[in-house]
Amino acid sequence: MVLSIRDSRLRPLGKLVRANQKGELPRLGSRPVGRMGRIVTEFAKALHSRIGDTELSIVLRGSLARGGKSPADIDLMLISHKRPELPPLKTLPELPLEVELGLVSFNRFNDPKHGAWPRFALAHGGCTIIGPDYISDLPEPKMGPVVIAHLRGVRRWWPQGPLDWASSEGKRRQINAWLAKRIIRSLAESEMLRRGVYSRDIWPCLQIASLAFPKDTALLTDTAERAVFPSGSFSSRARLLQARPLLERAHALHLGRSIRLPN
Repeated sequence: MVLSIRDSRLRPLGKLVRANQKGELPRLGSRPVGRMGRIVTEFAKALHSRIGDTELSIVLRGSLARGGKSPADIDLMLISHKRPELPPLKTLPELPLEVELGLVSFNRFNDPKHGAWPRFALAHGGCTIIGPDYISDLPEPKMGPVVIAHLRGVRRWWPQGPLDWASSEGKRRQINAWLAKRIIRSLAESEMLRRGVYSRDIWPCLQIASLAFPKDTALLTDTAERAVFPSGSFSSRARLLQARPLLERAHALHLGRSIRLPN
């Protein structure tokens, strides 16, 4: 353990999983049980019915699919042969948590290059709720360059400008949480492949990122807290942007090329 609960407001939820001798990770994805399982299934069935595409697969991913006790949201991915027309979420069964909907085309999902990340991520921590099961036949999730997903794409998701002052406080809070998660996961990815361990959960990602950047543990802990307890303030955004040099250093070290992110 790198950190103790006394060092942070974060609860020690989630765990690092270790790859076997072949570099394979366990499959953690499973349908949630109890009340939450019924709610997610009801929502997915209603969404599937409204879209009306029998080849559409609705997959649960994220901490809820990995058995997390306190998920922040309900993370669903749609795998579709054609771009579906989504109904307004307010016309579907009400959910107790915010829902995040991702979409990947079937062709992209099966592409060895462009579909590598979703195939790996869903094989490791996803489960089919309704529709064709494209996950069960996936190869075992294997450690490799594919795990460095957020860090590899940092130029695309790193802010290109300041937050919009006209945005609501709630929207700014959502954006800041999104950014904080990607920072922590990117810096954890920079060590995961070398150490043969993997996680998407914030607490273990903070732990392994702190192994990579021990002198910056205070900044990393603060960033992880802002992922779980987000603020919509502009000062919070400024604090998150202090992680820029760490991301640039990790990118150069683990991807072998320098990158300059906007201030």
